[in-house]
Amino acid sequence: MLIGHDGDEGEYEDQDDDEDEDEFPDDDEIQDDDEGEDDEGEDDEGYNEIEDESQKRAVVDTSDPPDDEATSTWSSNSQEDHPQDPALDILLRFCYSAITEDYDGGVASSTMLVYFSAVRGLTAPEGDEYLKPHRFTPTLAKLIYCSRLIFLEAVLPRLSHIHGGFAHSPRHGLLRRLNAARREYMCDGTLSPMGEFLSLLSYGDALRRSQGSSFRFCWSDDGEVLSWDGNQRLSMVDFRGLAREVLRSVTASCSRLMYDWEPPHIDLSLIRDNLSTTTPGYSFVSDPTNKLTGAYPELLLRACISPIDGLLRVQGKDHGTWNTKAARAYLEAHDDHLKGLMVLYNLDGGQFARISELLTLECFNTASRERGIGLWGSKMCSITRHHKARLATNNEFYVVRFFSNPVPRLIFQYLVYTRPVAISILRKCFYIEYTDALLFSPLSQIGLKSTPWTVSTFTKELRRHCSATTGIPSGIGVQMYRQISIAITERHVRDAAIRFNRFDDTTGMAGPEVAYAWQSGHRPMQRHITYGLDGAYPDHLQPALLRAYDRVSANWHAFLWGCDKSGEPRSIPVEAEHAELNYESTRHNLTTYRKRPLISDLEETRSNRKRPRSGLGLLFSGSTMSDEVRVQPDSEESVALRAEGEVNSFTCDSMSSPLPGEQNEQAEPTHDDTSPKIGPFVHLAELNLVICLDCKTAVLARQVKTHLVDPLHRQHFTLKERRNISNQILEIPGIIKDADDLQNGKFPSPDAEPIPYLESPLHGGLGCNSCPHIGRDLRRIREHYWRDHTDVLEANNLVDLGRLGQQSHLWRNNVTYQRMFRSGPKSSWFEVGRIRC
Repeated sequence: MLIGHDGDEGEYEDQDDDEDEDEFPDDDEIQDDDEGEDDEGEDDEGYNEIEDESQKRAVVDTSDPPDDEATSTWSSNSQEDHPQDPALDILLRFCYSAITEDYDGGVASSTMLVYFSAVRGLTAPEGDEYLKPHRFTPTLAKLIYCSRLIFLEAVLPRLSHIHGGFAHSPRHGLLRRLNAARREYMCDGTLSPMGEFLSLLSYGDALRRSQGSSFRFCWSDDGEVLSWDGNQRLSMVDFRGLAREVLRSVTASCSRLMYDWEPPHIDLSLIRDNLSTTTPGYSFVSDPTNKLTGAYPELLLRACISPIDGLLRVQGKDHGTWNTKAARAYLEAHDDHLKGLMVLYNLDGGQFARISELLTLECFNTASRERGIGLWGSKMCSITRHHKARLATNNEFYVVRFFSNPVPRLIFQYLVYTRPVAISILRKCFYIEYTDALLFSPLSQIGLKSTPWTVSTFTKELRRHCSATTGIPSGIGVQMYRQISIAITERHVRDAAIRFNRFDDTTGMAGPEVAYAWQSGHRPMQRHITYGLDGAYPDHLQPALLRAYDRVSANWHAFLWGCDKSGEPRSIPVEAEHAELNYESTRHNLTTYRKRPLISDLEETRSNRKRPRSGLGLLFSGSTMSDEVRVQPDSEESVALRAEGEVNSFTCDSMSSPLPGEQNEQAEPTHDDTSPKIGPFVHLAELNLVICLDCKTAVLARQVKTHLVDPLHRQHFTLKERRNISNQILEIPGIIKDADDLQNGKFPSPDAEPIPYLESPLHGGLGCNSCPHIGRDLRRIREHYWRDHTDVLEANNLVDLGRLGQQSHLWRNNVTYQRMFRSGPKSSWFEVGRIRC
């Protein structure tokens, strides 16, 4: 199939699979004429005329065919045994007639198929303009592909189509028969619809190259803000915040699927994975040396006997039955986790992969394909084979993406534990055998109305995370994020800006920087034409190629996370565990910056250590960032980012909304105008905090300058004004300046009125009677008790919390609650507006 666009065919945010529908009439629109004996006689005569005409069109040489053609035969032993379908035969004749229709007066648009292609070139739904070349050439490619299939079936049918006038192919001379018709109807330059399609495809490809990329990005002078479409802006601080939000979400969902169980730590350097092994079913999980195939039953046992959301119903002392509702819920949670993992794969892997590549990744070898997840050099990577350059080079090439250390742990736990457990549930509970090797494939709908994931699935998941992250413009989908990732690589990853020979990617003299073009799915020259990159052809998966991709991925991780040379974000093991997650278990070292909403507020005072001041790396890590992305020390952004580093990114989230299922009936507290205002902030003297009136979240004093860099505020205040606002707030006596001061801060008392400057309070929460913790729903308050108050449960002889509903002596219901910060310490919910008895 010819492809005329360098960009993302079919990967448009609002485009679904409707364009792939059959473009020919349905079977029931064809009228059958075999009613009565007279009609049958007329059909026979018409058939003879059609057959004679088709034989005249195909010039057959009567001489003896060459040996290679004489051996080109198709078996015809059962050609007359297949059932005849008159409607399909006539439909084939109709389609073939459309393909071979002659021009009227030499005008291509006089043919039905060319006219139809012009209609497909109009924009939907109004049709008031034509599609751009990069949008129309995929449509032409589809028409060309379908036309070729119809042509082959009509000229060389394996089985006869009597009602359409196509007899089965002869046993010899097939190539001469094909070429006779091909030269007349299927080549460029012929007066046929196919000739016009090929000409338009070539012209559209040339026109697209002259137009360049579909997006026009603009960078700020300091390189920290990316703009497009006039009013759309994305700061690099917020972009990294998106990655942290996705990592936090995926880690939390992984913990839920693992039932808060942390398996023994596995050193990837000790895991054997032979990338050259092509045996069907092989992967590092199934390698007998690693002994991983028997690791998942322990998780399955925990899932079955868990007192909360357990998969088994206990019947008697030693008997139980499957809880199909809980099993289905686990499979749905598995699919939700897999969607998040799919987004994290793209964010951490570097430049965005095309969804067509992503959805074909396989986790073990099959008879026809090699797996797409492997280990090399103690690192986990994905391997895809890119076919787009085959037209120019007659070769596919490899694209390898390495992951930073938190991500391989999540993928490892999914492949070794979560996925086998989900497949076991399908087999044991629903009696469904699942053997598909696709990595990103839903399991909850198998046996029902199962539909594979598409571009729209990824777009919805990406936009969900974007809406939950501060400063991310709405409407970013697959194609937009792909272009953004390439633009960021061009600007911030230093090696990508080094000039190299864009005409050389096949010789030993080619520099390793060409791997940046390969990673985005282009050859260097193709990348240069589209994105302006100056320009080792990766058609062999060899160590040198893997090292080149490893270097590319390491530079991306240094920009995104602030990773050290080992690929580990520096602050996760210590800072994130104590100061941000506030959780004792070391299993949450994989998680980032945000505290799980299930954690008790009593644990928030456990960390008192001073955080070192650092640069951009503290957005995720806790140390200095790499040289590739270091900001000048005297710039405004460097000062702001150092301030942000001290509190580990307490960014606002003005676009956030309550979670699904949450009772979000909101009160409208009256604003008190007596509190002093400084710029967009208001000072609450009783709490020693300032609150942003626009973002409705508290901000630490030393983070004010970073907060004002947000595009929401930056367009209203000059640099001098932002500095003055920050200095005024820092001079307020007793103001809480950083995370250390915040440890000694206290929430308002439960009977206090809601804070009017924060987001309106929510209702219907459940308050723990043993601590200040607030659970937003019944499941969360149950998990809180199982994790933090086992002594209370033992004292009350409560083993099965599933029997307790909203009304219980362990918690109080209908609690009104707010929260001060969106993330980090003191970001948990606190009770307000309690009615005194």
